[in-house]
Amino acid sequence: SAYAAQQDSTRDAAPTADSNESDRQASANDAVSTWAREVELAVAPVHYLCVSDVTDGHPADGARDGRALSAGGRELKVLIVASRFGGMRQRERQQIVNAVLSEHIASGALHSVQMRCWAP
Repeated sequence: SAYAAQQDSTRDAAPTADSNESDRQASANDAVSTWAREVELAVAPVHYLCVSDVTDGHPADGARDGRALSAGGRELKVLIVASRFGGMRQRERQQIVNAVLSEHIASGALHSVQMRCWAP
């Protein structure tokens, strides 16, 4: 297809600063989508889920002085409304979400997660 040909021709070209930034952004978007699916599957059924990447670059500063695991760690805001949260305290709801994301936090891929976990 024309699209596949375009992909092939750009793959062979030398990377530019703009293409490297685009690749990094696409990779970050893919990671955020993956993390959102993992959370959604863990607490299904989900009435509403919004996962926003609010990374502002400060993990890079923290990585230089040891306060962050990775310079590329993402910062997320999560708002989730799920029936499973009914009857749970906020701490218990957040523990469920943290358990799903713990591997990514431990690896440094996720720097921080701000979350609101509500029952319908």
